[in-house]
Amino acid sequence: MKLATRYSLVLITALALLSLTHWTRNHLGHLAPLFAYLRGVLPNFLAAIAIPFFVISVWVDQKKAQPGSDAKRWFISADLLSATALILWEFVQRGSVRLVFDPHDIGATIVGALFAFGIFQIVTPTRTGG
Repeated sequence: MKLATRYSLVLITALALLSLTHWTRNHLGHLAPLFAYLRGVLPNFLAAIAIPFFVISVWVDQKKAQPGSDAKRWFISADLLSATALILWEFVQRGSVRLVFDPHDIGATIVGALFAFGIFQIVTPTRTGG
């Protein structure tokens, strides 16, 4: 399987779970406290996974790159940049009437970024065939 396809499958899975999370917000009322908490932080967790996988899947497809240090550097850069942007967005919400600042979302973003790197390590072959 092509590397870009592997990364795209992770991206699609994260986006599908994000969509499901938003669906539960609109269709499920009261939930047990743990599920209500997860429903609140999952969007940040999943976005922290989806964004860097979008970037790396496009980059790998365009560069026709092989697994290796270039892909890893690009992924780490995309992962750090997306996590930073999501955290900054959380602070922007402090000044909004309609949006809500939640420090738990910052934690979910950090955990999601770390989780994304772990997934990257798993789905990226360490050696090319041949």
